[in-house]
Amino acid sequence: MNLEKGHYKEIEALTEKENGPVLVRNIQTKEFFVRKKYALTLQNRLEKLSLITHPHLPKIEEIVTSNNELWLYEEFIHGKNLQEYIQLNQQLPTETTLEIAKSVTEALVVLHEKNLIHRDIKLTNIMISNDGVIKLIDFDAIRFYDGTKDTDTVNLGTLGFAAPEQFGFAETDERSDIYSLGVVLNVCLTKNYPKDQLTTNVYLKDIVQKSINLDPSNRFQSAKDMQAAIHQQLTLLKIEKNHPKQNPKVSVEKKRLVPKTSIQKTVTKEQSNFIRHYVPGFRTNQLWKKVIACFGYLCIFLLYSIMLSRGTPLDRFLEGITYTVLFIFPLIILTNFLSIKKWIPFIHSNKLWAVCCGWLLVGICWFFLSGITIQTFENLYSPEFIEQRELNSTDSKT
Repeated sequence: MNLEKGHYKEIEALTEKENGPVLVRNIQTKEFFVRKKYALTLQNRLEKLSLITHPHLPKIEEIVTSNNELWLYEEFIHGKNLQEYIQLNQQLPTETTLEIAKSVTEALVVLHEKNLIHRDIKLTNIMISNDGVIKLIDFDAIRFYDGTKDTDTVNLGTLGFAAPEQFGFAETDERSDIYSLGVVLNVCLTKNYPKDQLTTNVYLKDIVQKSINLDPSNRFQSAKDMQAAIHQQLTLLKIEKNHPKQNPKVSVEKKRLVPKTSIQKTVTKEQSNFIRHYVPGFRTNQLWKKVIACFGYLCIFLLYSIMLSRGTPLDRFLEGITYTVLFIFPLIILTNFLSIKKWIPFIHSNKLWAVCCGWLLVGICWFFLSGITIQTFENLYSPEFIEQRELNSTDSKT
């Protein structure tokens, strides 16, 4: 190629794929780089990526376009990819796995801040250099995320590691990368995909399970959230390592290995995370959804205040339960409050008929529960309350 004549000398192909990555050497600086061919449509994304300097991302030396082709020259990493590394080890130590996860999430935080989604996180795209530095590589599937599309224009990703939404179910966002990283961590610990064997590692099983949830709203909502959980588990592991006779979770509280103020901050943060992860309207951290949610909660509060201001205490109690069954119960299901959908059969099936059956089951249950509640409570209201309700009904009709 003419490109090599000017700046680079081709050394060897790094794979057997046609137009695959090639090791080249800069004629002037004698530095080694990897030349990769990308689709010309990725130019804007790769140029934005080239502006990022981060220890866990490869340095992009330059991007060259020629004859409607795009060539990227990036840092050559002396080392092995994670798949090769796992093959050389029977099982990765927990601390090593956590350190890998910590490094990858640090890279993802930077990418996601630029609205860049990697979309192809897998074992072969995570490099471990000879000096132990983790690098997230290969940006063939990278895309911008703006939250305005229902699905991706092109479905990309590697089967087994890619999130369900990458196959046309919804638009991918930062939570898609989180799903893929969760699968990677499971493979690091078990050498199997989660569907075949889910890790039971005490430090990582909760992180993995949350990351690979089929519903994106039930995963970590950002790389920063996942990074915080990983950092917490890594800290606990190191405490146990340094104090093997103590339970790390107990020692943090009883032995004051961290200041009390830090514990208070952690409690406050957990309360904040509860609101963000479970309360409808706050889970995606989008302002307009928060405004609508607050307005909705205010309306519900006012409705209850009005409805529960009349009759005897028993009347108010029965009326509260009735309105909860009729109106709040459907909202809880539809908004997936406290991840309630995971307890509903068929809802998460990949087959449309099964999902329809699941929702039909919910509708039938709600219909019968509402009928039973109304019929049962009708004979328990006080005569004065029933009379007043009938009078209000007559007034509204006239």
